[in-house]
Amino acid sequence: AACNLITRMKDESVKHVMEIVEMEKLVDYTCNPEYSSTWNQLMSCQQQFGVIMENEFNPSLLAIEGFGVVDVAHLRKVKHVAQDALDMKMRMIAYWKIVLRRLVD
Repeated sequence: AACNLITRMKDESVKHVMEIVEMEKLVDYTCNPEYSSTWNQLMSCQQQFGVIMENEFNPSLLAIEGFGVVDVAHLRKVKHVAQDALDMKMRMIAYWKIVLRRLVD
């Protein structure tokens, strides 16, 4: 009986998450003020990132406020998209916090 209950609860949780994902595909959550403030905080490393990308002799460790230190040496090979990659990753991190909160709700 307990296994059946756990399985049913798991299935309901998966269904709930799928509904949230579908809903978020239709709605723009980037208007959430927490998303914007988190993204701005994360992007405060953008100037340091540019310095790292400019010169291969600079250390490749990027300190991201609220996240930690990340080695970005691999992005030097694709400098033409490195800024876009940084922006996209920071947006994903900021958005993920909102997704996690939705899962808890």
